[in-house]
Amino acid sequence: MDYIKRKIDFEVRIVRPNYNSSTYIETDIVKFISSERVIDSKQFKSSTAMVSYNFGESLASVDSTFALMLTLEEDNVGQTWYDKILEMDLVFISEFGESRFAGYVRSRRYVAKVGSDGKPERRISINGGSLGNLLSSFKLVIDQYLYQGSELAEDAAKQLKEALTQKMGVGQQIAPLFIQIYKSFFALVLKMGETNPSGTGIKTILDNFIDYDSKMSKTLLIQYPLVLSLYQIGENNIWEIWSQMVHPPIGELFGLWNFSTEKYEIVFRQSPFDPDDWKGLTINNIPSIIVTDFDIGTSIDEVFTFYYVTLPGSPYSRNEALGLAVEGYGFTPAMDKEKWKKYGYKSLMIELRYFNKGELETFTGEGGVGSVIARLSKKLQTWYTNNDEFLSGKIEIMTIDNRAWDGKLKNPRIGEKIGFIEGEFYLESTTHAWNYGGPMTTTLDVSRGYNYTAFGNMIGKINNVGSKARTITSKIDKR
Repeated sequence: MDYIKRKIDFEVRIVRPNYNSSTYIETDIVKFISSERVIDSKQFKSSTAMVSYNFGESLASVDSTFALMLTLEEDNVGQTWYDKILEMDLVFISEFGESRFAGYVRSRRYVAKVGSDGKPERRISINGGSLGNLLSSFKLVIDQYLYQGSELAEDAAKQLKEALTQKMGVGQQIAPLFIQIYKSFFALVLKMGETNPSGTGIKTILDNFIDYDSKMSKTLLIQYPLVLSLYQIGENNIWEIWSQMVHPPIGELFGLWNFSTEKYEIVFRQSPFDPDDWKGLTINNIPSIIVTDFDIGTSIDEVFTFYYVTLPGSPYSRNEALGLAVEGYGFTPAMDKEKWKKYGYKSLMIELRYFNKGELETFTGEGGVGSVIARLSKKLQTWYTNNDEFLSGKIEIMTIDNRAWDGKLKNPRIGEKIGFIEGEFYLESTTHAWNYGGPMTTTLDVSRGYNYTAFGNMIGKINNVGSKARTITSKIDKR
């Protein structure tokens, strides 16, 4: 019988930033560790009071979360970790010596209940979000009454408005626009109401940990004349402003903690489903020996037969889409006639926002509006036409210690590929967890399970799934 037995190895470090400083300064609060070490009973700089934790990452939302459960350990004056850990403290979680998550505390709870054995159970619960959650929750209220009378604030507001209403030509890079908006956004944040002109507090954390530049796609270009109209009165956050420019599922925007640089990287790219992009994704081939549970299969919940990219303000708006679907009317949207017979009309429509209507007459002919719409509509069909054959689901594995595999197997990250049952899958979210007395596990949410060539081309569905799955489950049953 093959099996792996490992020691639990984690560290949860909690620090308190100085929110009154214009530079990032932190004070250590505690390190929760997984093994007995020399502990200063007076200072509690290290502790083994952790009884469980979980954290995750997802492509679908930047608002990923974490949760810690602690014992009622007290110091010499009767204080527990409920008293010592505060909201807005930063939390860094490492597994097997590798930093894998960074976030901040949003809530603390004292939890008491009677267990199934009739004994009382008392715990301290610490919950929060990732640094991406902090980025998306940092609000800017754009209201002229908050910055009128201040020339600095008025100038900053003007710069932000110009950044959010500028015109961009076809063929220009999109990434610089994201970066310019970020800089202009926070320039106004600091000057509005003159409440924080020196940039203290949360801004210093974002400056220290957020990398909004290095993972922005430098190859993704503007496809049509663009004029932004994102400036609006009311609450805004930088993530909402960015997200309006991504046009999912054509593009992706997500956050990823980089363990080597200890930065939260903002990733903006085209969804990696073209062969060259798929080929270039990092892949981890999951050996059956570390699989503890899985649930995969097919579904028709997201089957599409009609693919159309609309461009409001042009002749190719949403209202015209179904009329154009009739052959003989010039442009024809991408359709799957064979699947239409089986599933009926199921549309995937994507609206490309901020088309510059003033350039409609010049943006015609070869390479013009119709060409862009046709090309992107066909791209969507190519990417998603096999949705009824793709395998998706969850795979639970033993949390990976990169050192134990000599670099051949690493901690899986969202936006990468997973090799499993002789196919390749796209990794959409991960959840890491540990409970006292149990193993460290990682749950992988996967999609697009299929057979691909070495060049990233789709070649067919994964056959004999039951037989391949049975081989893995038989090994799980014997452990």
